[in-house]
Amino acid sequence: MRPWLRSTLVLLIILLLVTVAFTVLYRPSEPVNIPQARNVYVEMRMSLSGITPSRIEVEQGTVIALNITSLDVKHTFGLPRYGIVMVVPAGGTVNRSIMATIPGQFNYQCMEILPGHSVERGTLLVNATPPTRQEFASGDTLLGDPPGRQPAISPQNRPQ
Repeated sequence: MRPWLRSTLVLLIILLLVTVAFTVLYRPSEPVNIPQARNVYVEMRMSLSGITPSRIEVEQGTVIALNITSLDVKHTFGLPRYGIVMVVPAGGTVNRSIMATIPGQFNYQCMEILPGHSVERGTLLVNATPPTRQEFASGDTLLGDPPGRQPAISPQNRPQ
């Protein structure tokens, strides 16, 4: 038998044994439990006397279904950090769902620049949740803005 053929045969046998051993001995790790997205329904009312609720608190990753009703005049609901601006017609209702991916405290308000609208304010508080093992391993922790997105309000351009 030729020497190169013998070495190739030995190498193939070793490779086959390693493959069989790995297949028999390998036990996959525990499955990673990724929490299901939580859903919150918010019935919001806007009027010249204010916005109710004036505070919404959720965990990061929560899907917030907003149902916003104007009780008097036209309003423009704004949540700048999430890039949301919606016109709410007088006596009308608009709906919008958002996913709370950015942790922190964010103001929402009526964006109309007319007398009486300045008191219409509220706060969205998104509590940070620790990343899952899968998110941590991939580096995709949802702890900030998506790549390439510029924040609507940053510490440098925040209104005083």
